[in-house]
Amino acid sequence: KDMVTVFQGLIKNLEPEQKLEEERLEHKINIEDKILTIQKMLISRIKMSFNKLLNNTKSKTEVIVSFLAMLELIKQREVVVMQKELFGEIMINSNSSLEQ
Repeated sequence: KDMVTVFQGLIKNLEPEQKLEEERLEHKINIEDKILTIQKMLISRIKMSFNKLLNNTKSKTEVIVSFLAMLELIKQREVVVMQKELFGEIMINSNSSLEQ
C-alpha cells in the first residue's frame, strides 16, 4: 500500500465533526472588589444611593455581593446607611464625612 491509500483509509474511519454547545462563562465577583468599588465611589461624593451602586450590575449575584459588601462596610464602621421609609431609597454615607 502506498501512503495515499493509507491516508484515505484513515480519513474514511474518522467520525464526523460534532458541534459543541456554546456556554457563557459568568464573571466572578468577590466582596473585596465590591468593597473597594464602594470606597472609591464615596471618595468623590459625600453620600450615594444604593441604587446608584447597582446601576452597573449585570446579575443577581452581583446585586447580592454588593449588598454583602455594604453590610461589611457597616460592620467595619466605614459607612453609615439611612433609609427614611420602608422599601425607600438606602443612602450610604462615608463615616469619615459624618465625623467632620
